[in-house]
Amino acid sequence: EDNEGLEEREAAATEEARAAWEGVVEKHAACGYGFWAYGAVLACGLLCLLAEWRDGDWVQQAMAGGSHEFWAHLFPEDCRAPGSNPLPPCPGLTCSLRLRAMYALLAGFFASEVFVLLQERARGRAKSDFPVMLAHHGVTLALLEASRRLGLQRLGLVVAVFHTNDAFMEAAKMARYSHRFLAAESWFAAFAASWVALRVVAYPLMVLRAAAKCIDSAYLYLKPGFPGVDAVTLPEVEMQWKAMYYGILTIIWTLYTMDVYWGYLIVRVVARALVRGRQGYGDVREDD
Repeated sequence: EDNEGLEEREAAATEEARAAWEGVVEKHAACGYGFWAYGAVLACGLLCLLAEWRDGDWVQQAMAGGSHEFWAHLFPEDCRAPGSNPLPPCPGLTCSLRLRAMYALLAGFFASEVFVLLQERARGRAKSDFPVMLAHHGVTLALLEASRRLGLQRLGLVVAVFHTNDAFMEAAKMARYSHRFLAAESWFAAFAASWVALRVVAYPLMVLRAAAKCIDSAYLYLKPGFPGVDAVTLPEVEMQWKAMYYGILTIIWTLYTMDVYWGYLIVRVVARALVRGRQGYGDVREDD
């Protein structure tokens, strides 16, 4: 009987160890996918952004609050002829092949992330911020589509690229699961630094500030004398512009609100690490 009991305990211990190992492997696989997926999209997006930046000074114009020159690319000369639509997108707008390809990549990536989240939810493995993550990806897809339709692909690219720095967090989690705590700390520090640089500092400067002032600059064009705008049609055109403006503004402020929420989670991770030491580094969204 003692031998039988010992064998049962050994079998139970072996099964428990196997289950724990499978759990670690599964977490590594999920984080590995996230690391390479987010990392590849971030790298491609930054390269595309630098290439677009090289083609013009639109970034400085956007940071200046949406200057007259910034909006000029929305109304090229062939869109100012009689009979032209006074609202974007202008049929004469040009968009580089690399930017169209990057938009397709971003749309496919965020759409796939929605399916990943739904799959995790169906398997009972969703994290505590599942609703926020799902809303984030949905809002990002809506922003990509809206910016594509309005000819604002460059600013849409900025917003999307600034929200793909999760590769550093995925690397930190893999290092922690492997008990490489120094590497985990380094990756998490890179994640926190990129979060502050991209989502807290650059995002408001390059996107929120421009969006908050852009409607006044756009009105430099939308006045009687511009093709398709006269004293009779001006109120209707202004109403349509405001609807477009506040719609885009709502989307980008929604994303920023989510960034603040996740920033709070990052602060929780840092605080827990300071209290517990290296064992405190982890994903606070996970129940385990």
